Amino acid sequence: MDYKVLKDKVSEKLKENGTPVFLKRKNEEVYDAATDTYISDYTIIEGYGLPSFFDFDKIDGTVIKKEDVLVMASLPCTPTTEDILEISGKVYEIITVRVVSPDAKTEIYYELQCR
Repeated sequence: MDYKVLKDKVSEKLKENGTPVFLKRKNEEVYDAATDTYISDYTIIEGYGLPSFFDFDKIDGTVIKKEDVLVMASLPCTPTTEDILEISGKVYEIITVRVVSPDAKTEIYYELQCR
């Protein structure tokens, strides 16, 4: 199977049926001597995602909380738990990242647990 073709199809479907998502990746902090503070900014990485909620039987109140959002996302890079995800103006912390990669080489999409 050509997983690159599958990745492109999944990305296309998420673009058609999902919503724009913005992955905010923190850049290295820079010290500003004039203000005696560290300044940090973000690189914004655009993609598409389909947010949903966890099934009730998966919510345990600790690992998965009732307000957590499960996002199927297509992004040009692998998200990390250090990144922030913005969907429709709402900002989420990424709790877990699951990479869907059937051949262990081609990352088809990402499942993100966000809070």
